[in-house]
Amino acid sequence: MGAFHKQRLEARRVVHEIMSRPALCAMTFSVPDSDLSYVAPDHVTVRIHDKTLRVGEMAGISYQTAEVNDFGPRIIFVGCEIQPVRGMLLSVEDGLGYRIDSVEPAVDITITATAVRLSRAEVAGWPIPEFEP
Repeated sequence: MGAFHKQRLEARRVVHEIMSRPALCAMTFSVPDSDLSYVAPDHVTVRIHDKTLRVGEMAGISYQTAEVNDFGPRIIFVGCEIQPVRGMLLSVEDGLGYRIDSVEPAVDITITATAVRLSRAEVAGWPIPEFEP
């Protein structure tokens, strides 16, 4: 492994360590006392890129072309913590949760997934991660 590659891996690790936030991942969030079999969620750290993208826009040109705003949150995981899969649920904070839609191949230590942001009603009652500064 070359020196540049080692530096890039270290930089990605540092960025994730500084910019990540705690989250809980599971295929379903069930209540421990319910009749459903309870599976404890995985504790992970993630980086969430939650911004609107203009699709179809041509920079610097205004031809009134077909432009749309695409709202597709991207969530970055560290592969050694978890391997995200389609349909996995992610609880970030009270009232904020995501469902994994598609997962891209791993790039070095990180795995990026496109997600769907869920409504407050859909995530009501989900466990939330404890923040550890």
